[in-house]
Amino acid sequence: MVRTGGSSAGTSRRRSGRSASPAVRARRAGAAVVGLVAAALLALGGPAVPAVAGPLPPAVAAAVAPVSLPQAEDFTDGLRVESATTYTVDLPNSVVHVAQVVTLTNETPDRTTQSAVQQFFFTSFGTPVLVGATHVAASRDGGPALSVSIQAGDGVAVSWAVVDLDPHLYYGRTQVLRITYDLPPQPPRTDTYSQVNRAFATFPVYSGADPGLGSVTVVVPAGLAVDVVGDELTRSSSGTNAAYSASAIADPGTWWTSVIIRDDNALVTQNVELGDAGIRLLGWPGDGEWLDFTADLARRGLPVLEDTIGLPWAAKGQLDLVETATPSLYGYAGWYQHSSEVIEVGDRLDAQTTLHELAHVWFNEEMFSARWIDEGLACEYSALAMAGLGMQAPVPDAVDPAVAGPVQLNDWSGDPTSGADGNEAYGYNTSWWVVHELVGEIGADSMAEVLAAASAHEFTYPATVDERRPSTVADWRAFLDLLEGVGGSVKAEEVFRAVVVAAADEALLDQRAQARDEYATVLDASDGWAPPAALREAMAAWRFDSATAMMPQVIDLFGRRDALAADLAQIDRELPAALQEQFELSVHLDQLATVLDDATGAGDALVDAVDAQEHANPLARVGLLLDPVDDELAAAGKDLDAGSYAAAAQSAQDAERGVASATWKGGLGVGGLLVLLVVVGLVVGAVVRRRRSRVAAMPPLDQAPPGL
Repeated sequence: MVRTGGSSAGTSRRRSGRSASPAVRARRAGAAVVGLVAAALLALGGPAVPAVAGPLPPAVAAAVAPVSLPQAEDFTDGLRVESATTYTVDLPNSVVHVAQVVTLTNETPDRTTQSAVQQFFFTSFGTPVLVGATHVAASRDGGPALSVSIQAGDGVAVSWAVVDLDPHLYYGRTQVLRITYDLPPQPPRTDTYSQVNRAFATFPVYSGADPGLGSVTVVVPAGLAVDVVGDELTRSSSGTNAAYSASAIADPGTWWTSVIIRDDNALVTQNVELGDAGIRLLGWPGDGEWLDFTADLARRGLPVLEDTIGLPWAAKGQLDLVETATPSLYGYAGWYQHSSEVIEVGDRLDAQTTLHELAHVWFNEEMFSARWIDEGLACEYSALAMAGLGMQAPVPDAVDPAVAGPVQLNDWSGDPTSGADGNEAYGYNTSWWVVHELVGEIGADSMAEVLAAASAHEFTYPATVDERRPSTVADWRAFLDLLEGVGGSVKAEEVFRAVVVAAADEALLDQRAQARDEYATVLDASDGWAPPAALREAMAAWRFDSATAMMPQVIDLFGRRDALAADLAQIDRELPAALQEQFELSVHLDQLATVLDDATGAGDALVDAVDAQEHANPLARVGLLLDPVDDELAAAGKDLDAGSYAAAAQSAQDAERGVASATWKGGLGVGGLLVLLVVVGLVVGAVVRRRRSRVAAMPPLDQAPPGL
């Protein structure tokens, strides 16, 4: 169990006997009444015990058996009992000293009848002491020791210290008794109601007085940690001690408390190293068996838990595992305090309890907010770890979903600090049964994927692109979504309806079923894309009215995406790379529609520009050679993929205008070329004619030049 603390209640009561005078006894059996309401205590390591009426010890009952007298209904108990009990804790010597000062007053008046005077007196007084008490002694205040015998009680809670009153207590008289005994150490792993050693003490505190006449005081050396479980005690300081007390207890029959005193510095420590992780064991002095058992279990069990759960060791620092009876006083075998990384378990060598609490290092309020989920997972995975260690793995008791239990698991949110109530056993078993059934359905590997998603606080309706969004700890609704969406469970909803969901939420499950059917239609239209975040968030938050209202618009948006894809396919281009992320992460559908308008406009402009280039006339082709638009088209494609649709449209339009102006540019180019060719032709013709005329003017080669 994950601890957040606890309380429990019990009762303690006694009545003394009363006997007739010797004169009356000559004619009648002595009249006596002795009774007790036994203390409702918690066995160390055991469950809570309800308050019960305990019969008298047989010897006392025989000695003071009541007698039938005329008008017996007029008799009352007739004994006034005032009591002050002091418990002095001595941890260094492993003992608790108990001293009870009892003031007894006989308030049963003598009675005169026609035949005799009836006197009622008390011959003995019985007070409960815990089983295992030693050095029991009694004396009259300021007088000699009195005979005291120990009589067995009913069960293992208390014995009876029966003190002989000497002299007998007659009407109107008072006697003050001092009864003392010690609570010594008890062997570990025995059914006792008290335990004391050099590091730890716990014992019940109760009053055996009449209403308003009882007081109790617990004296503890200052500096020790003290917990009070049950009715309140007031703390005060006296020198080197602290006192916890209650006085004028109004109803001793129902008043009960227990104290826990700890000196963790006196615990015996042992470190267990597990790679980068470490566990510090803190055991009771003298209980090496518990240390050895727990160390071995941690060394072998933690790697199995880690592997079975599928997540690395989740402790944020050093984990302390402490031997203590504290959880049992609240009705639990152990607990894990997540904030301080402390596990406390009893002295029982209980593998399942220890592994269960170790599993809570993973399964706590940081993974799931519902108590039943964390407890069910801890139960199941501690059992799986036991199987992995070769132990006989326990299984939950079968639950019939058709039979209504005392509480639905979503209503099983009892604060552990309030003590184990009647629903605890049902809640633990049923939560375990739910997890056990689901692990059996989807398998440990798929459940590991569910747990990984919950541990990472993943969105239960995730995008297919990288998505970073705030998330919260998974509740039961997210757990159901993950079981189906990640784990592939088909029976989770049925199980949840049967034992998890309160009646008020059944309609919500109906809405969910309808919404998920319609959501499947949206996914059919998605072609591998996730729907927009606006819809996915509504589904994840179980706002199904909003979700179903969005779905027709989302299907239309997917249709517009498909139309854009078809347009771009004409020029052998795919959808813009940025569009999928813009689509999936959109939290406002109207804004997404605008984005699609912009993307479609840019895509259409690019298609038109490419089409214009591919279908350019001959003069335009010449013009494009002179002034190409390839850079504009490349820029348009790049901006389109990046999601810069306005820039893409501008570049595409520039390219299309470039193609449009290419015709006259081509015409100018061709015309210029023709002029150039004419000019070149004329120049060449002139050169040729000049050369010919010069050749004709030259004399024959066989004629000498003039003058030679």
